[in-house]
Amino acid sequence: MSGFGSVNQALRVLVRKNGVLLTGMDGRVKAFLTVALVVAFSICALSKTQLHDSSQKTSDLKLTVIPEKKIFTLHESVYTRVEFRNLGPKIYCFPKPSRDCTNDFPGSAVTTGRPVANNGDFEQFICHYDRGGPRWASNPESEIKQHWVMLASNEVYLSDRAEAKVGLNLLGEWRLETTYSPPTGAFNPAAVKKNLISMAKRAGCILPQAAIESEPVTIQVVDAANRD
Repeated sequence: MSGFGSVNQALRVLVRKNGVLLTGMDGRVKAFLTVALVVAFSICALSKTQLHDSSQKTSDLKLTVIPEKKIFTLHESVYTRVEFRNLGPKIYCFPKPSRDCTNDFPGSAVTTGRPVANNGDFEQFICHYDRGGPRWASNPESEIKQHWVMLASNEVYLSDRAEAKVGLNLLGEWRLETTYSPPTGAFNPAAVKKNLISMAKRAGCILPQAAIESEPVTIQVVDAANRD
């Protein structure tokens, strides 16, 4: 039923009294009621649209940072892996992400860290490397299935071991986090993204659409003399 049809029906219901429709309603009152109902229906439709858009922005991919251990000493290197878990019903696919630097293609999953006690700005250097974009194979479906990560529902992909971009220069608790950035192109990124989505669709999977952040994981930094 159209919006105006719904308004008219609601208006008839509103002015019905004891089973008899009041036809002698004042024109100004009827106009006021019509405008009020149109506004109410518009607000309802807008709320449904916003709810739908919000649900579309929520990813079914969950990221978990897995450090090699929980206790480190000052200035010790931190190595982690990242778990990608598909919580949705559809198959996700994406190129194996870079773990060392942010990267337009094949995308990246870089782990960073900051001291829990630091509430101000905390500078971190994260390198960026651009490999120029995807390889447009003659058979993109085969390219994806052979060289990309394919994650069916409830499946897990565990990334390579990589050093986190963090310098443990303070004692105490630190939080590690990973941000996954999906693949794009340094030049004409909109067109590259459109082609990648199309490739994935032909291969029977979907490409992650936006950056995803992991939940923070806490590690402890202690003095080497007090390690044991």
